[in-house]
Parts: sequence; C-alpha cells; structure tokens
Amino acid sequence: MDIDTGAKKIKSIVNQLLKNQGIVLVGIAGGTSSGKTYLARKLNYSIISIDDYYKGRNNMVNDNYDHPHALELNLLKKHLLLLKQNKSIKKPIYDFTTHLRKGYETFRPSKVIVVEGIFALSNIFNAIFDVKVFVDAPRKTRLARRIERDERERGRIGNSVIEMFNSTVEPMHIKYVLPAKEHADIVIRN
Repeated sequence: MDIDTGAKKIKSIVNQLLKNQGIVLVGIAGGTSSGKTYLARKLNYSIISIDDYYKGRNNMVNDNYDHPHALELNLLKKHLLLLKQNKSIKKPIYDFTTHLRKGYETFRPSKVIVVEGIFALSNIFNAIFDVKVFVDAPRKTRLARRIERDERERGRIGNSVIEMFNSTVEPMHIKYVLPAKEHADIVIRN
C-alpha cells in the first residue's frame, strides 16, 4: 500500500486501540530515506526519532551509524516502557552536524507516540509497540533521497554519501533492517 493509504490504516488501528488503552505506541521502521519521518509527520502524533539515541562519534566503532550498537536501544526501550506508564522521560538530542549528543529534553507522554527509525522493529521492541509499520523503498530511491538529504541538512558531499551508503548503510540494511520487515503489521511501499 502507498503512504496515504497506510497513514489512514494506521490512524484507524490507533483509534480502535485507544478505546481500550491509555497510550498507543507506533513503531515505524524501514531503510535509510525510505520515508519513515515523512510518514511519522503525516500521522500528526507525538514523535520520537530513534536517531536521537545515537551514542555519538566518540562512542562508536568504525563510524558505523547503521549498526544497532551505534544507538542506545536499551535506553530507548526503558524510555518507551516509562512512557507507556504515563511517565515523562529525559530524551537525548543528537546533532548530525557535530555527530555528538548535545543534551537532553523532557518528553511527556501523549495518547499516541510514534517512534521512527531504522531499528524500530528490532526484536528488543517487539512486545512494546502496539502497531508496527515498515516503510519499504527501492535501493536506488533510498540512495537518491539520502544524497539529497545529507547534502541539504547534514553538510555532506555527494561522493562521501555514496561511499558511506555502499560500505555500511546498505550492508547493514540487508543484515539488520530488512529482516525486521517480517515483524510489521503494515508494510508501506514508498
């Protein structure tokens, strides 16, 4: 299904779940530049970007931002469980231009929280999300969008983006991100 149809379906499921529970968590995963953030914004709920849980360049191995160990997924899990209990969290804030965490901000629970990022459907979160979504896009499309975004928002140059995509992004996508698609309740083609 496409993004618009998928968004309507997600909202319908969320509305049904809200009849029986106080807080609904929606996980949106997919490859780099597949449209996860676009979909999350389109849903118009509170959003947590998994990108804010990056450890930062000083705490990573080989600058591989697409390996699960690049992020504090256990901290995110702890935060999601607290939010489900209607408790506020101190969410990290990550800066892509410096590749460092630049602080924390208070994030308060709301009736619906969307968590978007490449690892949103990792096994560690399977029992936490009420709705699991995978946004799928072809390699060529993801690469073109990644080049455009990284040049515009992150101050990177096209050739370095292509090199990173080929050396780490796509191999990690195949190894870690794509297999999580099997956990999705909804698959959106974008």
